[in-house]
Formats: sequence, structure tokens, C-alpha cells
Amino acid sequence: FFHLLGQLLLPLLLTIFTVIITFDQRKENRIQRFEDRRLAEQQRQQDLNISRQQRVEDRELANDQREQDLNISREQRDMDKWIAEQQRQHDRQFAVEKREADDLNAAIQRNMTRDQRMYEINIEQERYKKENEKYLDALLLSYYNEMGELMLKTNEKP
Repeated sequence: FFHLLGQLLLPLLLTIFTVIITFDQRKENRIQRFEDRRLAEQQRQQDLNISRQQRVEDRELANDQREQDLNISREQRDMDKWIAEQQRQHDRQFAVEKREADDLNAAIQRNMTRDQRMYEINIEQERYKKENEKYLDALLLSYYNEMGELMLKTNEKP
């Protein structure tokens, strides 16, 4: 009987031991899966936090970049306005100087034209005087000739 009991007891103990080990392994597996899930959840939460933080940093960086771009744009616009104003002042000054030069040239041209007319008038007056003198000389000569002829005629009649 002990022998039969010994033969049955050993497989029964092995079976019980195997069942206990199996349950223990299942329990360990469940604990490991739970731990893996917990770690995965922590990792996911950590990834979410990192992602949120990254989005916040990206948003702040984008806002900073946009603000910097606005400042650059504003400075560029101010610089363009200043350059345009400088160009307008230069153009105005150039126009004033050109108008003064044109006025001076026009005055010189008028003076030259007036001087030319005065010269032509003087020449014409001189020509007139010479022509008048020639005419008067011719008239005087004609008078002398006629007087001479008249005197000759009066002297011949005695």
C-alpha cells in the first residue's frame, strides 16, 4: 500500500507542483503585463507631455519668429520711407537747381538776343548814316554842280 501510495503520490506531487508553478507563472505574467502596460502608459504620457511641450515651444518659436519678421518688415518699411524721402528731397533740390540753371540760360539767351538786336540796330543806324551822308554828299554835289552851271550861265550872258 505504501508502495502504491508512493507511486501515486510522486506524480500527484509533481502535478500539484506543476499546477502551482503554472499558476505562479501566470501570476508573474499578469504582473509583468500589468507592469508593461503601466510602463507603456507612462511612456505614452511622457511622449504626450514631450509632444505638448514641443508644440508649446514651436508655437513660442513661431511667435518669436513672426514678431522678428514683423520688426524686420517694419524697419525695412521705415528705411524705404526714409530712402524715398531722401530721394524726393534730392529730386526737389535737383529740380530747383535745374530751374535756376534754365532761368539763367534763358536770361543769358535773352541778353544775347537783345545784344544781337542792339548790334544789328547799331549796324543799321551806321548804314543809314552812311547812306544818308552819301545821299547828302550827292545832293550837295548836285547842288554845287547846278550852282556852278548857273554861275557859268550867268557869267556868260553879259
